[in-house]
Amino acid sequence: MVAPHSPRLNFPEHRLARLSLDRLGKLFVLRPSKRFDSICVLFGPPGTGKTRLLSSLCRKILKVSQNKTTQIIRASEFCQSLRDSEMSNRDEFENLQKQFIDLDLLILEDIQLLKPREADSLARILDERSARRNLTILSTSIAPVQLTKFSYRFINRISSGLILELPSLGPESRLLFIERKLESYGTKIETQALEWLANLVDGSLRKLQSICNRVHLMVRSLGRPLKRSDLEKLFASPGHLKKSISVESIATKVGKHFRITPKSMQTRSRDKEIVLPRQIVMYLARRLTGMSLQEIGEFFGGRDHSTVLHACKKVEDVLVNDTRLLGTIRQLEHDLA
Repeated sequence: MVAPHSPRLNFPEHRLARLSLDRLGKLFVLRPSKRFDSICVLFGPPGTGKTRLLSSLCRKILKVSQNKTTQIIRASEFCQSLRDSEMSNRDEFENLQKQFIDLDLLILEDIQLLKPREADSLARILDERSARRNLTILSTSIAPVQLTKFSYRFINRISSGLILELPSLGPESRLLFIERKLESYGTKIETQALEWLANLVDGSLRKLQSICNRVHLMVRSLGRPLKRSDLEKLFASPGHLKKSISVESIATKVGKHFRITPKSMQTRSRDKEIVLPRQIVMYLARRLTGMSLQEIGEFFGGRDHSTVLHACKKVEDVLVNDTRLLGTIRQLEHDLA
């Protein structure tokens, strides 16, 4: 059975960013003669809804101005497509670059995952887009001033426009989200249990969604409303969401066991000594954290969610016959828990 979608909620923590983007969209459509911020940066922790908010902006713009050209793409994919075309054919590269420059609205997600050289190349494109007064919106998980690996030119360039923060949800908003989500499922739990859930994780919408899905399945299996004691049991075992376990801590623990550094696992290396530990970290991150496949992929240099899913499947297949590796992973789980 497919669960219904969550009701759309306007959280107070997101109100300023949402209203500011709406105003920016209106100015963009009208193209007023007065000064127009052609670059906007939206930052906030993973899972706070940046992609949803930016996709909504695109739909609103296209609804009132269908002749506008728009594109949403991950920054790493954007740079990769330019590199691929440059290696293939110079004319193809120049045409693709011109297409990106001429877009009325270009949204680049997760710029924090770019390499310094990629950011410098992007800065030149941003300059040309700004000269044409084409709107560019960049999303990142950290504030622009914290992107210290990039050049001063790039940081200064993206900081010259509108900067908006999409913060994590506070306790009241988390409680509201869980309450409304479970209502949409037709799932009932006690008020005390609701409050306990709201304090279980930070304000990531993805993690809150994951919690609600697990609670819904447990209510269906028990056939009664849940108490706080039920939830404490549900989220106490390995494989369920925990506040203390992060992909960073998993990478450190796995790296120590295999005598490699977490940084080496974040590279594109295909060496056997790196591939298996990397896949194990992805597998454990999926089991022990509330992170989405995309969030896990971001830790490993912006890998696609399908890559993470493939890695998890590979580990699962190996565990069927490799009892030694199975013991290693169970021990790692125990140590992390």
